[in-house]
Amino acid sequence: RFDEGWGRSGESSSSGEFNASITGITMPAKPTKFVEEPQALICPVCKKIFREPVISIKCGHTFCRICIEEMIRNGLTCPMDEQECDSGQLVLNRAVIGQIDDLQIYCSHGLVSNDGGRTYEQDPLGCKEVIRFGRREEHESKCQFAKVQCPVGGEQCGPMRQHQLEKHMAACTRVPCPFIDFGCFFRGTSGEVAEHKAGCPYRDESQLLAITMRELKTVRSSNEELQLSLAKALKSVEKLSVERATMAQQLEQQALTITSLTSRMDKLETELEGFKSIRIRQSRHENTTRYKRPPSTNDAKRWSSDSMSSIASLPVEAHRGPFVWQMPFTVKCIGTFRGHKGSIWSLAVYADRLYSSSSDGSIKLWDIADLRRGCLKTVPAHRDCAMCLAVGRGILYSAGTDLSLRSWHLDTLEEIGIVQNAHDGMVSAMVCSKELVFTSSFGIIKVWDTITLKEVHKIDGLSQSWVRALIYDKRRVRLYSGSYNKIHVWKACDDFALVHELETQYGAIYSMAVSKKYIITGTHNQNIQLYDITTLKHVCSLSGHIGIVTVLRVTESAHGVYMFSGSSDTTVQVWNLENMLPIQALQRHEKPVNAMALCQDSVFTGSEDMEIKVF
Repeated sequence: RFDEGWGRSGESSSSGEFNASITGITMPAKPTKFVEEPQALICPVCKKIFREPVISIKCGHTFCRICIEEMIRNGLTCPMDEQECDSGQLVLNRAVIGQIDDLQIYCSHGLVSNDGGRTYEQDPLGCKEVIRFGRREEHESKCQFAKVQCPVGGEQCGPMRQHQLEKHMAACTRVPCPFIDFGCFFRGTSGEVAEHKAGCPYRDESQLLAITMRELKTVRSSNEELQLSLAKALKSVEKLSVERATMAQQLEQQALTITSLTSRMDKLETELEGFKSIRIRQSRHENTTRYKRPPSTNDAKRWSSDSMSSIASLPVEAHRGPFVWQMPFTVKCIGTFRGHKGSIWSLAVYADRLYSSSSDGSIKLWDIADLRRGCLKTVPAHRDCAMCLAVGRGILYSAGTDLSLRSWHLDTLEEIGIVQNAHDGMVSAMVCSKELVFTSSFGIIKVWDTITLKEVHKIDGLSQSWVRALIYDKRRVRLYSGSYNKIHVWKACDDFALVHELETQYGAIYSMAVSKKYIITGTHNQNIQLYDITTLKHVCSLSGHIGIVTVLRVTESAHGVYMFSGSSDTTVQVWNLENMLPIQALQRHEKPVNAMALCQDSVFTGSEDMEIKVF
């Protein structure tokens, strides 16, 4: 082959490195420079000199065998006339082989490169011969300008040409004594070695025996010292083994103690969760008595407009306004939901119920009005991992790696509908409204009817990358999608037309959120990026995580705009988007955080540690 720069458009094709013969036999790479550029012998596919040239009988054009066979495997046609090619109609082009063999090149031992092997020029100190390409081995194997090493000193003597070797050997000072195998270390020129040889003490047998006995005595002394050191080491190993056994017993006792303490802690944690749940309900009841006027119908509709976190259905909260996040506040963990046997991948909230999906394929329903009741129901929803959940029009939707899209009754978790093979790959994101469900996968977004689950529309060709994030704006008139280095803004109804396309430079987008002012993305580069929702200009980057930002949630009111971000670094960060500063870091998970849901004054987070934390 030629090196990376050989034969490119606009560059010289008269020199480079060539490591394959015309018949396809691999040879070591050698510098190659043609006397005249072989323009008529260039493959139209790789733009390099033919390698094992074959002619397609069907169209009559010649290509490298490896080039045309790869095109046939990929279903491509001839680049010259777009006719279909057949691997069974390829014949070795012996005429082209003969032409390449007859090309005139300079001997490789007369070339030098000044740009790291990209191109080669004639070396004024090298061979000046011009030879045929097909007979280069015959000349270059005997060329007196070939670079060689001294057989005695090797690299220490430096590089030299073949015709310089004889003169060098006469003056080389690294020629060893012929009795080197008997222990002589003398080195010098050929003449000095000849003089030394006559008086070398290793030449005489009696002197050699005396030297050998002295060296043997030294070896025996060293052996005795090594045996003493070995005995001491064995004693130390024996002592360490005893200490190790003692420590193992202590560790076993400590493990039993830790198990007992963990059991007691779990019991206390359960009691504490129940106590806090009672206190929360009592506090809400006390607050209820302060409000004599119930909310209007319009207010109730406004509170429950977000199908992902409807609050108006709470029996106690319906008599007062929704909870408003306002500084100062502190987020504390008040409990843990356990029960899944795999990573938690998605969470959704509706009224006083929390829904969770897991890599164990199940969906669980939890009571968040009374944490002591815990899991109310579990259904085996998907054959493999249940990746996404969304709530809309009083229905729960799920999608998994089994490629199916399913709908469920919110109260009973009975299956309502199913679409097998909804996507060619796993569903990576899902969001829904009262009328439509949006799902995304590799390079595609699909739109489904919420009742019938029939496909309404399809948006494909999205940069050939995973669309891992989907989100609505507050008015649900725009849909935002995030993929590799791109944010797309779509109409959320009618023709679902593309409104804007924003190029980014922060890698794959794993999560998104939208506020009144900003489009917010969580990216592979461990940062959170904010863009102006009107101008789409980049506003700032928020740094605080040391892992991929996997989930984002935003809550905003007249009292402030706050964001919660979860990451593969196992933490959840709380941010103030008014001043772009972090407020608090929550570190209660032991593995990456994949899911999050907000409900009034509660935050729920799901992780690969198979736990759901309640804050």
